[in-house]
Amino acid sequence: MPQIGSAADYWARMAPAQGFDSGYVNFPSGSQAAAALFPVRVDVYGSPYVQWAGQLYILTGPDASGNYNATQVRV
Repeated sequence: MPQIGSAADYWARMAPAQGFDSGYVNFPSGSQAAAALFPVRVDVYGSPYVQWAGQLYILTGPDASGNYNATQVRV
């Protein structure tokens, strides 16, 4: 498997997935955005990812309110 050199490379190798209908994505910076605004891709384990401000984030959740927490992925 070729070396992944950037977040864009990693994103390009993941499979597109169905997006979210509701809830918010909570970013580490404290910013929050509607989850429905983001295209979603999944890795081989089915973990969802989004891109925001040129960065790649893996999502965990949803929590009891239907929101997702984003953790930046560094490649």
